[in-house]
Amino acid sequence: MRRLFRHKLMILCYHGISLDDEHEWWPGVFMTEDKFCGRLKLLKDHGYRVLGLEDALNRLSEGSLPANSIVITADDGYLNSPETLVECCQEFGYPLTIYVTSYYAEKQTPIFNVMVQYLFWKTDRSSLKGDLSAIGLPGVDHIDLGDSVEKQRWCERIINYGRENCDEDGRQNILEALCAKLELNYGGMVKAGMFRLMGQKQLQMIADKGVDVQLHTHRHVFPVDKDQANREISENREFLEPIAGKSLEHFCYPSGKWDPAQLPWLNKMSIRSATTCNLGFVSEGDDYLTLRRYLDKQTISDNEFLAEISGFLAFARQIRGKVRSIWN
Repeated sequence: MRRLFRHKLMILCYHGISLDDEHEWWPGVFMTEDKFCGRLKLLKDHGYRVLGLEDALNRLSEGSLPANSIVITADDGYLNSPETLVECCQEFGYPLTIYVTSYYAEKQTPIFNVMVQYLFWKTDRSSLKGDLSAIGLPGVDHIDLGDSVEKQRWCERIINYGRENCDEDGRQNILEALCAKLELNYGGMVKAGMFRLMGQKQLQMIADKGVDVQLHTHRHVFPVDKDQANREISENREFLEPIAGKSLEHFCYPSGKWDPAQLPWLNKMSIRSATTCNLGFVSEGDDYLTLRRYLDKQTISDNEFLAEISGFLAFARQIRGKVRSIWN
């Protein structure tokens, strides 16, 4: 089975390494260090060739891609990346590309919307009462946290209030007040670096170690509006290129979401490749502005991981699709 896909490229996608229990809350984004390092060992033990992104795309274009080639990428640029993603990859001699979103890299504060959602998951409180204006709910004096639907609704209201009515200092004040209401340790989380991104110092450190730092927009949004999209990449480049010491031309769509209308804009902005979260291998002749990846997760077993990167599951999906088309 592996022979059928041996000359196709598999791009792996990771995000953050868990500092506490983030992997239990959001296993599609956070992974334990042991799990990540275990994946790298599987690649080595099963004879996969790990290439840098630029090298792999060049070889794919030239038709010289080695058999069973893998590229390792990570999105966002979480703060503990040097001690986890970078260190683990360097232990195995594996190149790594990290796509960095720069707003929170500049601000050096926890990511507001992500932390609000985590706090609501983390708390044991079943309700909140009293003046809730400090947490972004003016005029509200009671919320029910016992019902999951209601809990999510209040979570979204707080996030929207912070985005629409507050600057970054105001949003951090909401987080601190919310932790107090939910009986959680805001200071401890901030000190541990939870939901924070690497700053200029950490990014310079990993770039000096040979990590490929690339583009992921400034605010982790890529609107279907040419001027706004251009601004997102321009501000991202302005922050990252002095650190990387080179022109950046590889991009990752925030949350993997993209629109065909955006592709000509990326060409004009000198973007050579753009990765999505669409599952699959990359083949010679594919559009490099819609590169497929495999989003690895904490909840995926080693056997499932190997079945995916070998092409076995891709082949099974193809067969299942053909059978369905026959019966339909």
